[in-house]
Amino acid sequence: MYVCITGVKNNQDVYLKQSYRKENGKTSSRIYKKLGKYNTLLEQFAGDNAVSYTHLTLPTKLEV
Repeated sequence: MYVCITGVKNNQDVYLKQSYRKENGKTSSRIYKKLGKYNTLLEQFAGDNAVSYTHLTLPTKLEV
């Protein structure tokens, strides 16, 4: 899973996306969860301890 930010400068959405493999063997991704508006999340989590997680790749469970 990974974090994806989409949209234009003042109207961005933040999604948690999941990578998976289709039946034909090709990889694809899908939206797992919408986390909210980028500016709202910045306001909510702003502070001295704010950390950017947009560069991290989260561990995933392999589904067969």
